[in-house]
Amino acid sequence: MRRVMRDIGVVSVGVLLAARPLAAQGPATPSAFPASDCLRLAQTFQSTMQVAAFNDPALGAADLTAWGRGYAKNCITGSPMPSPAAVDSMWTAQRGEMLSRARLYTWIGRDSLALAILARDPALRDSSADTRGYALVDAISLYAQYPSAADSAGWTAAHARTVAAWLARLDALGDAALGARIMARGRLLERGPATDSARVGYARDVLALAARPGAPSFNQIGIAVAYTTLVRQLWADGRRTEAQAMYDSAARRAGPGPAADAYRRSLMTMIGRDPLVGTRAAALIASAWVNPSDDSSAFPRRGTVTLIEFTSHNCGPCRASYPVLMRLQRQYQSNGFRVVFATETLGFVGDQSDLTPMQEVAADRVYFAEHHHITAPVAVFIPPHPLVFGRPTPEVDVNPNERAYQVTELPQIVLVDEHGIIRDVGRGWDAWTADRVAERVAELVH
Repeated sequence: MRRVMRDIGVVSVGVLLAARPLAAQGPATPSAFPASDCLRLAQTFQSTMQVAAFNDPALGAADLTAWGRGYAKNCITGSPMPSPAAVDSMWTAQRGEMLSRARLYTWIGRDSLALAILARDPALRDSSADTRGYALVDAISLYAQYPSAADSAGWTAAHARTVAAWLARLDALGDAALGARIMARGRLLERGPATDSARVGYARDVLALAARPGAPSFNQIGIAVAYTTLVRQLWADGRRTEAQAMYDSAARRAGPGPAADAYRRSLMTMIGRDPLVGTRAAALIASAWVNPSDDSSAFPRRGTVTLIEFTSHNCGPCRASYPVLMRLQRQYQSNGFRVVFATETLGFVGDQSDLTPMQEVAADRVYFAEHHHITAPVAVFIPPHPLVFGRPTPEVDVNPNERAYQVTELPQIVLVDEHGIIRDVGRGWDAWTADRVAERVAELVH
């Protein structure tokens, strides 16, 4: 389960590999991308940027934004805006490329051209309300994705008005487009840079629409994000009884099964009800260590507060956590605080594939110690059986560390007190998680 969530939570390994030839050109040379291919490749634009960030860990958000806009400008310059008649015919034959073109226009601030393309989508005039609804979802998704990917400050009042108008147009279709109405708000929750109040509004809309008779069952991700948004906001507002009641409602709705179990565990983590909390921490099992210390094999060890992060070299949110965790280690090391990472071999690192376990351990040393300046020990588990497409075969997918700590999502952070008892668990990484981790570490070391 953890591997599935890791792959879809950022970008799948398959898409990364498909986009790698483009990223290999390097973020400093957007003009190198052939215009004949750029509209097709723009359909995996976000994946391309993820690969660029992976290949050059020194890149910051501003570098990626500049590179992304350079890519968009070159692509559009090499493929100028077609005539209205040509746009109409291209929508029919090349729908994906037309959406890509509109997306690239938003990246270089040519919103009027993006809107002109989207307005000519023939699906918006289809006789089926369902078809019209999902065409509006495409448009809303495009605008939800743009500012969060490029620059959150780029989300202007005009963007908000555009999305609000599309939502109103979508809602006017009524229950005939119920699935599209749920999906559109789910996309805004997943991607859109909105205020907390707007996100809460979207989340409540999702749950209300999903409860209507005849609502489709395929919007479970949007529903999960809606519940997560509401639980988090209630908890942040100090309304903890309501947050727990919302969690209970979410757990009942999720039903049985591994996916639902992982979802419930994520919500439980958020409100401090993770089943690991209060239990004794298991010793980490490592086939090899990066940055080993004399007492590496004793992690977590008695007498020190230990933060364990389960991580992987193909996990984007994990990379965002490293500077914060290293800062906390420097700040509290004199108080007996230690950080340790746990990972496993997958058969590849970046562009290097078909690696033997020890070759991958060597590549991990470069990745963690040199690229990301991690000085803490990293426990590397090597699966006992051959990898298939970068994973152990299902019947032997038994990483003992992940099993002991119920890892379902990366990064997963576990805080262990000086007595070896788990005191907190966090899954995923964002600003809210970063603040919570810092607060809990400060509480435990003092």
